[in-house]
Amino acid sequence: MASNSSSAYDLTLFNAIPLPERRVEQPPVPVIVEPRAPKSKAQLRRESVGAFANAVRVIAAATVLLMLFAGIIGSRVRLSMAQHESQQLKNELSIVQSENVRLNMQLNSMISDDMVEDYAENVLGLKKIEKYQIHYFESNGKDSAFVFKNKR
Repeated sequence: MASNSSSAYDLTLFNAIPLPERRVEQPPVPVIVEPRAPKSKAQLRRESVGAFANAVRVIAAATVLLMLFAGIIGSRVRLSMAQHESQQLKNELSIVQSENVRLNMQLNSMISDDMVEDYAENVLGLKKIEKYQIHYFESNGKDSAFVFKNKR
């Protein structure tokens, strides 16, 4: 528990630490620039040609960078469009596959033995074969076939 007391702190211990000296910087001495001799027309022309060449280099570099940037953006756009088209084709493939399964199931139901038998009896007027109509024969000789008068 804290108590309220009237004791004072001895701050003289901190006086032993020397304070760093403050250095006041002198302002720099102004340099007096002597005027140059006027430039000749040839020097001025060389400087202007150099400045123009530097400007052309900077513009060419900026144009190349701009073209690269445009190419990157264009390729990203084409990639995005290709991904979108791929997704649409995948969706269409899924729909076509499910339609194929449905049609195969419908075809299998139409070709079942019962459906074929029903079609043969009702539409074609065919009847089931009776056992007495079946004749089996056995041959002891070799089996062969002859073409009669080259008719096939």
